Amino acid sequence: MSRKLLGAMVLASLLASSAAAEDPALEGFYGSGVEAYYTGDYVRAFNLLNAAVQAGTRDPRVYYFRGLAETFLGRTPDAHRDFEKGAAFESSETASVVDVGRSLERVQGPTRLLLERYRAGARLAAVAERQRQRVLRYGQVRPAPIARPSTAPQPRGPNGAAPAEQPPAAGAAPGSAPPAEKPAADDPFAAPQKPAADDPFAAPPAGTPAASAPAAPAADDPFAAPPK
Repeated sequence: MSRKLLGAMVLASLLASSAAAEDPALEGFYGSGVEAYYTGDYVRAFNLLNAAVQAGTRDPRVYYFRGLAETFLGRTPDAHRDFEKGAAFESSETASVVDVGRSLERVQGPTRLLLERYRAGARLAAVAERQRQRVLRYGQVRPAPIARPSTAPQPRGPNGAAPAEQPPAAGAAPGSAPPAEKPAADDPFAAPQKPAADDPFAAPPAGTPAASAPAAPAADDPFAAPPK
């Protein structure tokens, strides 16, 4: 016998003995009830197993064997309720560590098939309920959205480099728009600038009537140029 198998057997025996030591009275009711069931004393088996149920046991085997005794006593609806309740205890997360399959090895025939249907249905219902609880627990927690960088093209300078950020003008309020840049003098696409009003060399604005021809000098003007 391998050491691994021997260790598993020792662990199983320790678990069984610890479970029996927790409540020896309930284990006594269960053991005597099962013995009465296999000897055909179904009334005594029911009474012993019913005493364990009344004492508050959660051992699924007690409900299974009480249901089996009820089947032979003609109490089929009660037997089905015991099968259902025992299967619920067996598939729950707080089920006791017992080898249910080994306890039912001697139970065969249609009654065993009916019992197995209840066990399988309870296992499926337990898995579905745990999945539902998991969805309710973690499905409502959504991760925060990840900020993605903007994909809009950024303006570039003549050599492809990003333009340097200009410092705000003196006296400008924080966050205000930068002043408009003055176009270069040799920029052929720049809009014409409006001349100052006091510029003596500025060209007259469009639509201004042309200046009249100079008047003829007076005859007695000593500074007048001689006529040609």
